[in-house]
Amino acid sequence: PGWWKAPISLIQNKKEILRFTVSTNISNTINLVARDGEILWVGAFLSPQYAGYYKTAMTVINMVLMPINPLIDTTYIEMMRAIAKRNWELLKRLLKKITTISFVWTTSAYLGLILLGKQLLFTEWHLFGRAFHVFSAEYLPAYPIILILMVGYGIANVLFWNRTLLLSFSKADTATWISFGGMMLKVLGSLFLLSWMPYYTEAILMSLYLAGTVLLMTFIGLSHFRSVIQAERSAGNLIK
Repeated sequence: PGWWKAPISLIQNKKEILRFTVSTNISNTINLVARDGEILWVGAFLSPQYAGYYKTAMTVINMVLMPINPLIDTTYIEMMRAIAKRNWELLKRLLKKITTISFVWTTSAYLGLILLGKQLLFTEWHLFGRAFHVFSAEYLPAYPIILILMVGYGIANVLFWNRTLLLSFSKADTATWISFGGMMLKVLGSLFLLSWMPYYTEAILMSLYLAGTVLLMTFIGLSHFRSVIQAERSAGNLIK
């Protein structure tokens, strides 16, 4: 009780806290514009019909990626614990393990969508004298969008720990600038291409945005991670 009466002067690392807060809010805004507003972009530049195709595609994408979500929550805790203890070898093993698990699942799901997705999702099935389907055939144009989006979302799903790794090394600004640059390129691409290119162009832009930003963050994060390991190994302080 009365914690709000404590003077601001008691807070340590004000600059770092402020920078993290600003960075987080900017990142949320970037996600809103570049990723979460996908259906709105399509509806504005094409038509509500194509927005419906994209919404259908995102429904499938979310179902495919859902099994990895619990892994993300638990992994974050384990990563922070290893980083707090500066146990880099444990962190390295953890990253390899979770990347392998998410890669196997995502790749299997993607191959399943390529081989059986059209039949399972958009074909009418007859069982025990009754007909049913996941999506009616009129939503079949969503199928190419699903396959294209799965590339970008798949990469982001496999390397879901990329931003956490950067944040753990106080590289929040780096992650924000990468996301901002990717957002600007995607927005410009949407403005100049959507009105005259094929309807799945927005899916291509989205996959390029996700793949580009995630791979770049991963590269920078792992490069810094390796430099930390090398520095502590040279100093003889590496925890195994």
